[in-house]
Formats: sequence, structure tokens, C-alpha cells
Amino acid sequence: MRCSFCDRPLECALCRKVYEPPDEAAYHALSDPEAAIDCPECEASLVCYWCQTPYSKLGDEEEGEN
Repeated sequence: MRCSFCDRPLECALCRKVYEPPDEAAYHALSDPEAAIDCPECEASLVCYWCQTPYSKLGDEEEGEN
């Protein structure tokens, strides 16, 4: 699986595991800005290791409280 933004392998920024969607619904969720996608290995919100793009809802209050 390649990152939609930097076209490098989509690796979790936390554990460096390459993300492979477990099913078709998870694959389609990658292009949904409202979907929150977690790394199946470490269960953290998926962020591309290379470009630091989050694959979770923008403005997620659970992780982005200031």
C-alpha cells in the first residue's frame, strides 16, 4: 500500500509497520477524510512515517486537544 500523499510505502509513523487494509471497506476508508484509521499492529492513529500525513479525521478532538 502506498501513501496517497507522498507515494512511498504507507508505514505507521509509530511502529513502522507497512499498512495493509484488512478488507475492502478499510481500503475505501483511506480516501474518506472523516474516517479514523488505526494501525492494526500498534493501534495508534495511522500517520504516514515519510510525510507525517494523518489518516484520521482532521481536527480529531481525542488526540488534538489544545
